[in-house]
Amino acid sequence: MSTPLQNIISYAKDSFESYHYEEDVSEEAMVLLAIIQCKNMNKVNQDKVSTENISYEFNLDKPYSDSWKSERVGRIVKRMGFTPCRMNTGKSGWKLDLDKLYRLMKRYRVDRDKLVTSQVKLGGK
Repeated sequence: MSTPLQNIISYAKDSFESYHYEEDVSEEAMVLLAIIQCKNMNKVNQDKVSTENISYEFNLDKPYSDSWKSERVGRIVKRMGFTPCRMNTGKSGWKLDLDKLYRLMKRYRVDRDKLVTSQVKLGGK
């Protein structure tokens, strides 16, 4: 027989695990993976990545009926705290800050091995 305190602790642990699971499969986590894929595929130009490229990577493994428009992906990227900018082509894009990217990877529990680092240093301090 469990005590009320044990019930509360058990409930708190279950809630905590559920919260982390929801963050792992959230829209933000999926968009973060698309941003990482853009960086790994060298689609980052002068510390900037276009919303179009993020959307392409995000929708790559989805059926057409489930694909998202660039506007929706852009709203998620903005919600994640990236700074909007214009690409050299005039299209909308986002400044990538490596420190922010690592913080988001930690928050959404994305393995750092997914990010292929190169000699080119992204934003940050």
